[in-house]
Amino acid sequence: MARGGERRLRGAGRGGRVSCSAIAGQLGSWVVVVEPDFGDKGSDHEILGALSAKGRALNVYSGVNSHSIEYFVRSRRLTLLQFREMGEEPFDRQGDRPNLLDDLVEDFSGKGATDFQAFALALAEQMTGVRLSHEWLFDKHRWLHWDSYD
Repeated sequence: MARGGERRLRGAGRGGRVSCSAIAGQLGSWVVVVEPDFGDKGSDHEILGALSAKGRALNVYSGVNSHSIEYFVRSRRLTLLQFREMGEEPFDRQGDRPNLLDDLVEDFSGKGATDFQAFALALAEQMTGVRLSHEWLFDKHRWLHWDSYD
């Protein structure tokens, strides 16, 4: 652990640019990652693989230009849904089982990032079976910090 309860991970601290951070915490039997600052390190394969080593992890990411849902089981990425704001199909799909969540996302009809964010949080609750509450977001969790998001 680094200062202030932060956990340094391999690759953290390189460069001298803008830092980014994430919280990772238990939500039922799942690990959920939320990134309140810049960057997308919480969706890094190494990090989600480690967080899901003994179970399941879900990363809901919504940055400036990118929005995605990523689902890992036992260090294996099953599904990545990358939101597209334009086009007929709302998601680009990747992973070992790219269509695994199709039944859960087939009704999504949002057009912008705000629609995706609300939908993604509701999807996280549906998948975990546990409410992602205001209290959870502000409760004590593992804090991950990188000195540079590159």
